[in-house]
Amino acid sequence: MPLLLTMKRFKVPDLDAVFSGTDYPIIDLPRDADHMKRMYGPGQPLPPLFSPTANTVSLDLPWPDFSFFPPLGRCGKPCTHPLKTPRWQLAHPQLLALGRKIKFSDRIDRAVFTGNMKTSPNRQTIFHQAQRHPELLFVNEVYIKTSPPSCFEIGEPNVTQGGVLVKRCGLSFEELCRYKYTLNVGSNGYANKLKYLFLTGSVVIWVRRDSLNFEFFEGHFVPGVHYASVETVDEVPDMIRRLQADPAWAESIARAGQEQMASMDVEEVAHYCYQMLKGYAALQRFKPKRDPRSWEVNCEDDMVRHYDRGTMLQELYLIEDNSSCLRPPTPGTRLEAPGWGGAYQGTHPPCLASHDLSAPAEVGVCTEGTPQYLASGRLDGPDWDLPEAYRGGALVDWSTEDPATTGKGAKTLPWGTYK
Repeated sequence: MPLLLTMKRFKVPDLDAVFSGTDYPIIDLPRDADHMKRMYGPGQPLPPLFSPTANTVSLDLPWPDFSFFPPLGRCGKPCTHPLKTPRWQLAHPQLLALGRKIKFSDRIDRAVFTGNMKTSPNRQTIFHQAQRHPELLFVNEVYIKTSPPSCFEIGEPNVTQGGVLVKRCGLSFEELCRYKYTLNVGSNGYANKLKYLFLTGSVVIWVRRDSLNFEFFEGHFVPGVHYASVETVDEVPDMIRRLQADPAWAESIARAGQEQMASMDVEEVAHYCYQMLKGYAALQRFKPKRDPRSWEVNCEDDMVRHYDRGTMLQELYLIEDNSSCLRPPTPGTRLEAPGWGGAYQGTHPPCLASHDLSAPAEVGVCTEGTPQYLASGRLDGPDWDLPEAYRGGALVDWSTEDPATTGKGAKTLPWGTYK
């Protein structure tokens, strides 16, 4: 989705790139030559990879995570989104407006944290601190996969009196706007709530230790200016007391953090993506070519149809909106096969494009009637878009030596070449 959004707004150069959707950085810095060889193969440099998070011991390229651009729900805005995560283009203006509407002086004079307490020792410590200092903290333990009622709507007294609640109710980001202070405490991977916390207009108290992974925008926020920084969770109570003792200082931090995040709307995110892709493409030393097993994404619905293995995803996320297309059909155009995206009555994606098998393993999988085809359980249609995909294994033969590791280019690699 970030690619579609960026390509609709900017002229992105041709490039060949890999994007990760995991919670953790993948491209670890090698400790030595042997580690480099084991991790990335003989004679291979570190592969470039765009990831939702990065850290100081990896070389992943920071990229917006899934929560910026989840698929839209088919039922539209009024319904509960299947993933419970609104798009940034919707959440950003709505939460920002509410955060600006509620005066800082009218908010509950406590710090609040809601989430899973089992994912890190720091969160467990915060939970125990709230038990000991209800006058400072309210911690609500809840799991993201559940749909509990609102703590405010069911009248839980802890929302104003502090302390802890366990799996009784939930707090939305909109409800976090009612507090003067919010806590950002790292998880075992990364928690994508930070950007929302800044929009609430509350002071973000950020526990730095053990916040190993960072997102692409974090470098634009300065401690003491945009958020209150503490090194460990043990310092949180004293920081809350300092903020309570100086409300003018606290409000200035809250407002600065909110305004900084206000500038990071969906247009700014798209511009970041464009600049990253533009710089990345300029470093490529080859002309990108389309892999014969690839498939075209023109509209958002292409993604839904591609990953569906029946009708479940289509029932939830198929929006049939051609405004999402890079090349929307002109009015009056007859909609017919192959039918990708938008209001098209599409078919299934090509068989070779819908699995991740290596070239030897894919033989027979897309030939109707073969044992491999029957065993695969594929529901995909014919490979109508790229007939050349039938010509043997479609994957690149990686057994040949990478030209980037030989000759003059190899001298630019920090670890040289390895055999």
